[in-house]
Amino acid sequence: MGMPDIHLDPIPGLKTRQTGAGPEAEAITQPGYRRFNAFPGIELITLTLPPGRPFSTNFTKEDQIFEFGYILKGRARTFLHEAASSIIEIAPKSGIIHYLPRVPAFFEVMPGPDIQMLGIEVHLTVLRQMLRGGEDVCPRLAGMIESGTVNRYFEATAPRAPQVTVASQILSCPFSGLTRCLFLQAKVLEFLSIQLEAIENNGSARFYGLLTRSEETRIRRARNILKERMTEPPTLDQLSDLTGLNLTKLKKGFKLVFGKTAYACLHEDRMERAHALLSRGGMNVSEVAWEVGYINVSHFSTAFCRQYGVKPKSFQMSVF
Repeated sequence: MGMPDIHLDPIPGLKTRQTGAGPEAEAITQPGYRRFNAFPGIELITLTLPPGRPFSTNFTKEDQIFEFGYILKGRARTFLHEAASSIIEIAPKSGIIHYLPRVPAFFEVMPGPDIQMLGIEVHLTVLRQMLRGGEDVCPRLAGMIESGTVNRYFEATAPRAPQVTVASQILSCPFSGLTRCLFLQAKVLEFLSIQLEAIENNGSARFYGLLTRSEETRIRRARNILKERMTEPPTLDQLSDLTGLNLTKLKKGFKLVFGKTAYACLHEDRMERAHALLSRGGMNVSEVAWEVGYINVSHFSTAFCRQYGVKPKSFQMSVF
């Protein structure tokens, strides 16, 4: 009886059933990148690199592929070419799950120490079967899948000790042959169970809904409206009506596109406008404060100093 192929050999490229890569995909020849077919519909991906070793690739996932991942060491980021949340930064000891069907993306490891990452790709059919194990098996994700509301999302969970332990065991597996195969199969299932529990129960889990290009355009328009009306800015409810975005999408959209809330963006634009006016001359500090929407000049002075490290009057005097 022959021994099954259980080695984590480098994959020759991205044009595979699992990745569904398009013509723009790059071939992966990085020695530290491995795939292991744990079960039908479940594949383990590992990436281990020494310090300073660069790694990047274009990829496009198929419609039916969920990926559960974990970054044990190092930092990485994913650029989504068709979504407003174009950059997703992934920190060390972060658990992630994403579903990005047919979204062209670019993944790169950020410069730094050694890299240890893993991902487990699960076909939707298999994941659906796993989640039917009982009402206590990640009902939030199960409900989304069963209802057909799963479209695109990326979710990260806060660091948890079990994730660190199992990820470390997978990435430093000491066995070979059949023992290695059985060990990795067991650990893949253990890691999936921990991730599902974290997604369901971890109060610090963060959800990143991805925007369409149309929604991104409206979010950028919303910021322009705030900028144009900074002396009397609309409320969020009014901004929602003006852009045609519901309040939840509006709030999340600002975080996705600009990395901050709507009013944090307004504050930033006010300070930039004030800086430009003070640099130009012709207006005193009080006039500038009123021009950018501050009634209380003292509050404006404090905000400007916090932003630029100098009082507006002192800044103006230094320019002229």
